[in-house]
Amino acid sequence: MVRSVLVSARPVIYFSTCSVYSSHRTPYIEHKLEIENLIKSSSSSCMIFRLPQVVGPVKNTTLVSFFVSRLAANMSISVQEGARRYLLDVRDVVRTVDMHMANLDSRSATVNIAPLYSMSAFEVAETLKVALGSTSPIEVVPGGDAYAIPLNDGFETMSPDDPLLSPTYGVSILRKYAPILAELIKSQGDNDILRS
Repeated sequence: MVRSVLVSARPVIYFSTCSVYSSHRTPYIEHKLEIENLIKSSSSSCMIFRLPQVVGPVKNTTLVSFFVSRLAANMSISVQEGARRYLLDVRDVVRTVDMHMANLDSRSATVNIAPLYSMSAFEVAETLKVALGSTSPIEVVPGGDAYAIPLNDGFETMSPDDPLLSPTYGVSILRKYAPILAELIKSQGDNDILRS
């Protein structure tokens, strides 16, 4: 699919993942890096935006949706003590992409879009538990992956009160979407996430 786009002379915008900075290489990360390299070597005008975990009103099998599913059903969850995640509101994806596109001198670049602060997996679970009024027990187990995301120059042009620079950004996203996700999962009547 990517190769079919690259045959045209149109500029290419590709959304990749910030997990490329993880020391733990997965087939997903390797695939994303291969696609990035393919685009860079084949297009003279490309923008690659690397995103962390995007949170919004969609049912999927990412960490937040999985936690919401378990917590809404008052089921126990285990979190790795060393795991940390950067969370990004889906609404901020468009806003920050537009901002970076306007501030970049070159139309070919790789840009990381992420908040300034990450959250531990336990903080994510605990915030969701409170937001949902859940009674689920949360068990902390050894292990977990954490990495820093280098931020691009575009952050220097942000207003000091931009939400992405706030230490409470992740908490506000979770409080905002927890009830929406719980209702979405409940209304679809599908427990695939709970079984994963």
